[in-house]
Amino acid sequence: MNKTMNERQKQLENALLQLGQFEHALNELLIWIKKTQGTFDQIKIVPGDAKLLEIEMAKLKILINDAQAHQNSIDTINDAGRKLLDNDSIVDASSTREKLENLNRQWQELQRGISTKERELDDELVEAQNFATEMQDILIWLNDVDAIVGSTKPVGGLPETATEQLEKFMEVYNEIEGNRSKVDNILAQGGNYVKKHSEMNVTSSNLQHSLRTLKQRWESVVARAADKKIKLEIALKEATEFHESLQAFIEWLTDAEKRLTSAEPISRVLNTVQRQVDEHKNFQKEIGNYRESMLQLDKKGSHLKYFSQKQDVILIKNLLVSVQHRWERVVGKGTERMRALDHGLKESKEFYDSWSVLINWLKDNEAQMNKIDSDLNGSNDPVKVRNALEQTQNIHRGLSGKQSEYDLVLRNGKSLIDRAPKTDEPELNQMLSELKELWTRNCARSIERQRKLEEALMLTGQFSEALITVLEWLQKAKKTLTDETPVHGDLDTVSGLVDKHKRFEADLEKRSKQIDSVIQNGKRLDPSTTSPDIINNLREVEQLWSYVQQLNAQKNDELDKALREAEKLHKAVNVLMEWLSDAEQKLKYAPAIPSDENEAQKMLNDFNVFLYELRDKEFEKNETLSLAQNILNQAHPDAIKILRTIIQTITQRWDEISQWALNREQKLSSHLQSLKDLDGTIDDLLAWLSGLERTLKNLEAEDLPNDVTVVEQLIEDHKEFMENTANRQSEIDMICKPSKAKPALKDAKRSQSKTTMRTTRSVHCVI
Repeated sequence: MNKTMNERQKQLENALLQLGQFEHALNELLIWIKKTQGTFDQIKIVPGDAKLLEIEMAKLKILINDAQAHQNSIDTINDAGRKLLDNDSIVDASSTREKLENLNRQWQELQRGISTKERELDDELVEAQNFATEMQDILIWLNDVDAIVGSTKPVGGLPETATEQLEKFMEVYNEIEGNRSKVDNILAQGGNYVKKHSEMNVTSSNLQHSLRTLKQRWESVVARAADKKIKLEIALKEATEFHESLQAFIEWLTDAEKRLTSAEPISRVLNTVQRQVDEHKNFQKEIGNYRESMLQLDKKGSHLKYFSQKQDVILIKNLLVSVQHRWERVVGKGTERMRALDHGLKESKEFYDSWSVLINWLKDNEAQMNKIDSDLNGSNDPVKVRNALEQTQNIHRGLSGKQSEYDLVLRNGKSLIDRAPKTDEPELNQMLSELKELWTRNCARSIERQRKLEEALMLTGQFSEALITVLEWLQKAKKTLTDETPVHGDLDTVSGLVDKHKRFEADLEKRSKQIDSVIQNGKRLDPSTTSPDIINNLREVEQLWSYVQQLNAQKNDELDKALREAEKLHKAVNVLMEWLSDAEQKLKYAPAIPSDENEAQKMLNDFNVFLYELRDKEFEKNETLSLAQNILNQAHPDAIKILRTIIQTITQRWDEISQWALNREQKLSSHLQSLKDLDGTIDDLLAWLSGLERTLKNLEAEDLPNDVTVVEQLIEDHKEFMENTANRQSEIDMICKPSKAKPALKDAKRSQSKTTMRTTRSVHCVI
């Protein structure tokens, strides 16, 4: 179209020139060039704004097209002018030449200006487009980063998770920091563009909007990234602090558990158990101090659970539950040990207090006897001897009065040794030995001292007083030997009675020479000059002495018999209790009942051997209980509680084990019978299934009739067949349970039957 217009314009201009309008056409072109130059000067190169540059480029394109359209006119004018100048008839050739040169000069300047501005516009447009593309890329990148930063994914509750999240985010954060200079350069470059626009009086709202958007988005992303970085660092710090605290608490729990587990047995030695109590009180105080740590851990853990990832929440919850349970166990065990220590301290203090009181009393006795010896100082003064004898008798009576207390302390000491750890035995035995030694020394010394004083009294001529003293002792000895308190009992009680009687025998043996001397001296007295009271007392002494010796022999026989029975009972009880403990272990750790019939039968046979042994032991149990009951019927008061405890313990444990064994035997028998019944049920079901299979095959071989009535009747018959089959479904389900192992079979026929049963399970499922 442009070509057609140009050709048309050229034709018209040629025609005009031919008509003599050269001058007019030339002026018109100059006017057009001037006007075009004015329009060209209005085209501005706006840096940085691609849209404005594209608009100016479009204006320039129009001028370029217009200039290209006038190129032919310029050429035509130049051709016409050259022809006119070649024509000699032209009057003003120089003027015409000057005008043509002016036209060509302006035309060339216009073309150069257009070309230059086109290049400048192209360069600025490329630069502006690159700037816009770069700014758009940054905005897209900021949108992506903003989406990452703005995500509300839960932070990690574990240090590893929180560290990983922070490290991943720091990659984004470092990328933001890495692009800071790039964004600053773009903003600075855009600011320079806007400043230039202002100087050019050009309003570039699009560029300003883009720069404002970029700046706002950048500041928002940087602020949110910094905020998220702080939050992730806080989350990592909280997770690290929580798990460090948790780990420290777990380490303390482990140490506390070890300390409780490896704690030394509760001593019954007063100093040791007091030390243990003090140490455990410090430990209890430590537990109390860690209670706040446990509460803080629970509080921190609960806080983390609300903001952490699900998998971390589960782990934190499990850790807290585990720690809570371990904490409760430590607190419980600590409280239990404190109670046990308090009980041990109470027992040891009671024993130590009673032992100390008795020891101090015995030492005071020794000091008193030393004082008596010091006051007497070998004097034969009857008054001093009599006073010393009275004081010694008082001491001896005091010892007799303390006998029950002494026996109680010894009994408590032995009981304490039984409950005390092995390491306490030497010290407790040493305390008992010290008490026994001091008691024996006091008793022996008081008796020996009394005997010597009585002899001294007799040597000083105080025969009647010496005789009365001997008579009193014999009466006391008679009373002691005629005491009807039973002497039977447990081994410890009888042994104590034997030891007590041995001390009496030792005293009796030491008294024998004194009594013989009194009797011999009495026989040498002149009856005519001797008081009848002395003769009567002397006669009574002789009779009592003979009677006491006879009673002593009887007492020895009773104690020997009681000791033999006590030893027999002690041995029988120990043997029986040991067997009961073994039987209890056998029953407690008995293997599971097998599903194989042969193995079940073998287990039942083996258990029957145990039952036979149990019935055999029942005779020994009855004998032991009978012996214990016989001893109990004639037991010493101190042994009654112990013997009743022995009888009750044996009876209870025997009944428990007997019932346990009976239940085990019934369970084995029932299981074995169920296995046998199962075999019969399998055989019965196999026969029944075989019959069903034959019936179905026979029915399948028959052709179906064409009579509707007959077919309906066959359908009814088959429904009844299905119902009958379903009635035995429970039996088949019981046999076909996967958990029910099939028992071993005794012969090949049963094995073959069970194989058939397994193969017909599919038939059952179809039915």
